[in-house]
Amino acid sequence: MYKPKKALLLIGSPKMNKSVSENLGMHILGMLRSCGLQTRVLNIARSVDSLAGRQDLVAHINECDMVILSCPLYVDSSPSFVIKALEIIAKNKIGAGYGGKGLLAIAHCGFPEAHQNQVALDIYHRFATELNFKWLGSLSFGMSPVINMRFLSVITRNVQKALEITAGAIIGGRNIPSEAVKLSTKPFMPIWIYTFVGNLMWRFLALKNGVLDIAQRPALGDHASTRRMPIINEG
Repeated sequence: MYKPKKALLLIGSPKMNKSVSENLGMHILGMLRSCGLQTRVLNIARSVDSLAGRQDLVAHINECDMVILSCPLYVDSSPSFVIKALEIIAKNKIGAGYGGKGLLAIAHCGFPEAHQNQVALDIYHRFATELNFKWLGSLSFGMSPVINMRFLSVITRNVQKALEITAGAIIGGRNIPSEAVKLSTKPFMPIWIYTFVGNLMWRFLALKNGVLDIAQRPALGDHASTRRMPIINEG
């Protein structure tokens, strides 16, 4: 039975702190730590910036029993530095790969639908297969900006539950249960409410930065003039 003793969290957000990726990963890591597992945290953006950081990344991968990869969605995939990190890990594999080490992937996006993360999760699954990681499964969250809004914690209780079930499964030597996966993909609120609130927030940010009409942009071929363009899916 697979029971890890050392867990490594790889944070794939360009934000250096207080990101949704960090929030989700640290929640699981905290529960694992409370059950006696040794834990480490690496921010991928920092790690790939230098030779020492890349060497440290590979060393931590080799030392741990399982990896938790927590990343945002960028154009159906991962941020470029996360892809670079995966390439570094693949290039520095020992022998047939990382057999015996588990890999858990967490993807989140600002889209209302969690299924938008599927391509990225398929990439992580393929990465695990190619390098002989034990694939523990994945969690997929939509509407992720809501997760870090503490005043909305009541409606994101499914997030907490999904993470708790996932941590419990890891501690018990099991893959992520389907219950946790279903909870992670469940919308926090009706999509129309999420879109409406998102549009209001964009307009507020625009006004805060002195922009009165966010539908305006330079006309093609004429940078000196503007024309009104329809807003499509602002949120």
